[in-house]
Amino acid sequence: GQSGEWSNHGGEWTQTSSSEDSAATLTTHHGVAERLTMSINPFAYRVESPRGLGFAQAGKWFWDNYDAQVSVRPEGRGTVGLAVYVQDASNYLAFEWSATGSVKAGLERRLVAGVDGHERVIAAASGGYLPRQWYRLQVRTSPGYVEALIDGEPVFGSSTDLFGQGGIGLI
Repeated sequence: GQSGEWSNHGGEWTQTSSSEDSAATLTTHHGVAERLTMSINPFAYRVESPRGLGFAQAGKWFWDNYDAQVSVRPEGRGTVGLAVYVQDASNYLAFEWSATGSVKAGLERRLVAGVDGHERVIAAASGGYLPRQWYRLQVRTSPGYVEALIDGEPVFGSSTDLFGQGGIGLI
């Protein structure tokens, strides 16, 4: 479905202004909450997707160099993610972050390539999030390079020739 500029694939998404929802949360299929601010128009985005991937995308196919950011407040264990160079819900690059103990140790922070619906890890680092804490996920893109940050601190960067253009997505 559609919600403003966002195209929804997987999960039932609803959008409100931040003034309507003071918590400004976006809940993923793992019970994880996120807050998103775009320009001067903050809003909350919530998804119900208990069995499968919740994915929403926005942007233009020709975007190539950008800095995408989302504030997240995970309510429980699971995974949050910020996708870039999104072609569609099956083809993208994404910075995914999982709670401590919810994935194999050393893979809590990872840059993945989604290609035809199958994810492949490009870079990984240890360190899961703690539930009920606010964090800021950020992904910067430039030709042939993608960098992931948490609270302004670099997690990893990776050279990749995959896609090179596309919108943004929430996982």
